[in-house]
Amino acid sequence: MVRGTIKHALLAGLTICLPLLSNSACADDAARIRALEEKLERSLTLIEALQRKVEALEAERQPVAAAPAVRVAPAAPLRTSAAPPLRGFADVVGAHRSGNHHDGSEGFAVGNLDLYLTPDLGGKVRSLVELVFEMEHDGESIAEIERAQIGYAFGDALTLWAGRYHYPFGYWNTAFHHGAQLQTAITRPRFLAFEDHGGILPMHGVGLWATGRLDAGDERLRYHAYMANAPSVNEEGVLDVHAAGRDGFRASTGLTLAWQPAAVRGLEVGLHGLRTRADLPDGSDSRIRMLGGFAAYLDGPVELIAEGYHFDNDNTTGAGSRESTAWFLQGAYAVGRVTPFVRLERTSLDDADPYFAALGGGRSYRRAAFGLRVDVTAAAALKLELAQLVVDEDSDRDERGNEAFVQYAIRF
Repeated sequence: MVRGTIKHALLAGLTICLPLLSNSACADDAARIRALEEKLERSLTLIEALQRKVEALEAERQPVAAAPAVRVAPAAPLRTSAAPPLRGFADVVGAHRSGNHHDGSEGFAVGNLDLYLTPDLGGKVRSLVELVFEMEHDGESIAEIERAQIGYAFGDALTLWAGRYHYPFGYWNTAFHHGAQLQTAITRPRFLAFEDHGGILPMHGVGLWATGRLDAGDERLRYHAYMANAPSVNEEGVLDVHAAGRDGFRASTGLTLAWQPAAVRGLEVGLHGLRTRADLPDGSDSRIRMLGGFAAYLDGPVELIAEGYHFDNDNTTGAGSRESTAWFLQGAYAVGRVTPFVRLERTSLDDADPYFAALGGGRSYRRAAFGLRVDVTAAAALKLELAQLVVDEDSDRDERGNEAFVQYAIRF
């Protein structure tokens, strides 16, 4: 139909024009008109072919539009939901050190870019993924999966997790992760530093973790019971938590109990313990037994945190049992947006203990720090921290250093 209409219109136009032309012009144009008709014929054939393809495509789409549930809707257990929001932390830090002990770089540096997701998997399934980008001393940027947990919440009394998590001993390592904006101070307590920053305990575990709370009125008891791959100390004196598994399974096990009394709002006190067996670079291994306690009081402008650790270690070489201690105390008081803070830290580590001797950060030290935190907004904080550090090099000599840090930290 379309083809006939177009052809008749063109022929009518030619019929009107032809009488107006001279006899010689019409004779000359007769051949051209026949050529145009042939081209028109080919064009109309192409138009009809394209029209048939369009109609065929429209016919194929009709079943999809009529029954989208059959073609598109997933099975009920895999219900779709909005993509989980991407949350994170970032910071920039400046550092200056003086004295005869230098432990770290100086100048300005990009801190951590900490990204985390909590995908909604439906029902009682829980998940948490934390990816951290940080700068190495040589300026190279590396990415590491700090937490990758998949869990199931049976109720308030029990959530069972599997994957890579923060060891839930004490208060600090449970409450604060890689996002610098969360904590009042710039630095972590030195002996609770992450493994690759000189920590003397594994801060991450890869394995199973059961946690929950038991309520009795306004009283609350929290617990954490966990099992993970046992660590090793590598040739560089750094703890390796074996995130990809290890040759010959050994387990770290631990238990933490934390009580929140109804009589004192904002108070939490607890006990923690950890048992593990760490491989050392010399081929031996040390049995690590840690017991300790902690208390945290956070109410209004007041922040008080205290933790203590006692170690009773022995080595397979027959070096005998070695005891060591570590503790810190931090206090802060907020006045509007400004929060001054102070922290005291101390470790007394037996230098004859093969475990601490193999660690790069396994020396006794004393550290006193104070500083200010200014909350520019609810999501941004400017911090200043000054500290004096005394490291026991040996029984007759100490190394002293002064440290100054400034940090701008945000969350988003």
